[in-house]
Amino acid sequence: MDSENRNNTAADNGEGGIGRCPHCGGEVLYGKYGAYCDNKCGLALGKYYGQTFTEDQIRDLLAGKQVLMSNQKGKNGKTFDVLISIEGEEEFSYEKDGQTFVGYGLTYTKEFVKKPKGQGSISSSNSTGTAADSNAADNDGFEPVGDEELPFR
Repeated sequence: MDSENRNNTAADNGEGGIGRCPHCGGEVLYGKYGAYCDNKCGLALGKYYGQTFTEDQIRDLLAGKQVLMSNQKGKNGKTFDVLISIEGEEEFSYEKDGQTFVGYGLTYTKEFVKKPKGQGSISSSNSTGTAADSNAADNDGFEPVGDEELPFR
């Protein structure tokens, strides 16, 4: 079995791989500090504005699905929910011990979720925060409000 088929098998049956790296096509694994590419290409995928991704959220993002990020905090201190999906990637670099390292972070499309008046965060039995939450939320009166300027710090 060649290495590409072996990687597909591992990713498909949940034996470590949770998807394909959007940068190099390698196998993405989930570890202590988030997801990383097994090819060590520099992919960084751990948090979205301070909120740590779960393994299921990363799996869904890599599969091209939307993921619900609940209770994001705006500049004004208010919380909001947003659906995100992978849009692309951007390069970053950092220095450690006199050596420069290059990595790749993902960029995301954002779709704000409108909450009914007096409601807190979207509640759902599906804790992964996927597009399924969005569909359930739409049925409960929540609706995406489109791309707006993010109220982040």
